Amino acid sequence: MFSRILKKFKHIFKLRKFLFYLPQTIYFNFHYLPFRQAKKLPILLAKPKFHDLKGSIIIESNKVKFGMIKLGAYAVEFYPNTGIHIVNHGGTLIFRGKCNIGSGSTLWIGKSGTIDIGNNVSCWAQFKLISNIKISIGEDTRFGWDVMIMDNDFHKLTKVDGSGYSKGYAPVTIGKNCWFGNGSLVMKRSYLPDYTIVQARTIINRKFDIPPYSILGSNSEVIVKATGLWRNISDDVIEYPNI
Repeated sequence: MFSRILKKFKHIFKLRKFLFYLPQTIYFNFHYLPFRQAKKLPILLAKPKFHDLKGSIIIESNKVKFGMIKLGAYAVEFYPNTGIHIVNHGGTLIFRGKCNIGSGSTLWIGKSGTIDIGNNVSCWAQFKLISNIKISIGEDTRFGWDVMIMDNDFHKLTKVDGSGYSKGYAPVTIGKNCWFGNGSLVMKRSYLPDYTIVQARTIINRKFDIPPYSILGSNSEVIVKATGLWRNISDDVIEYPNI
């Protein structure tokens, strides 16, 4: 009995950073979710900033529970603790399970935008998701800090001869169990298969028909290693030597 009480206390202590923003969290959940989900407060917010709260948020999961989605938590010590910025001009945000998005991050969804986030996705500090079309992220994918994903340019380019122009937008699809190093930029038309590793500061802007377990270098035209490596999140702790 005592161990169960202690376990619950530890869980509440871990969530203390969210308790200061409980009024915003309650409003946000009941504003977007059906009552049967909202009453469980599955989405927790830290230092939230709302610019627009139109559109819809959908949780597609058989196990909807308290705090399964955490937005804005302070997680990286060398970035300021600035919470989460949410802008929804009328699009759709889908969560398919657990999700953690760290401090200093922004979710921006246009009128026709859709962001579809798979189960057990984690994004660290200064993460930016910007959608006017569709961004799909597979389960168990991890993003380092300062990663930006955008499915549009907010402009188009016209040909000099007047024969046409680029649309300036296209969907983005990211497979499951991918890992993005810090500072990566994912642009429109991007497609990555499952188990892809993207090195820090890499720009992704096209479809990659590459084998799973590949590593893309900072020059995304070069595959650093063709196969054989992935990030196993169940065995992810570095044991540094004692010096």
